[in-house]
Amino acid sequence: MEKRQALMIAVLALVLAAGGGFWWFTNQAEAPVDAAVTATPPAAAAPAPATPPAPVTGPAATPAESDAVALQEEVLDKEKAEIDELAARAADLEEQVRDGELILDGKAKQIEKLEAELKRLEKENAAASKKK
Repeated sequence: MEKRQALMIAVLALVLAAGGGFWWFTNQAEAPVDAAVTATPPAAAAPAPATPPAPVTGPAATPAESDAVALQEEVLDKEKAEIDELAARAADLEEQVRDGELILDGKAKQIEKLEAELKRLEKENAAASKKK
């Protein structure tokens, strides 16, 4: 059970890292501000939108923006593939644990039978030695 929890925590950490990476890459994909352009005073600045703007794609996108979006998608695809691989490995390990538990149960029953047979033989030997 502890292994399952550790695996779930690892998967959660990976998902959080992927989300943080996606957020970082989307914020880095914004066009850099030219130093020669004067900034508007803070009082005149428009309030920030509640949701981040969607990445620009299509004919209006600059090559740098297209490359950034492609890189983000590639990173996300890699992380999704890694998560899928980890989930498959976790399922395989869980199946191996179940199989191991079944084998251990069978061996425990065999040991119980052998111990019962040993006790029976010891009683027979003790009874036979008393007769002599």
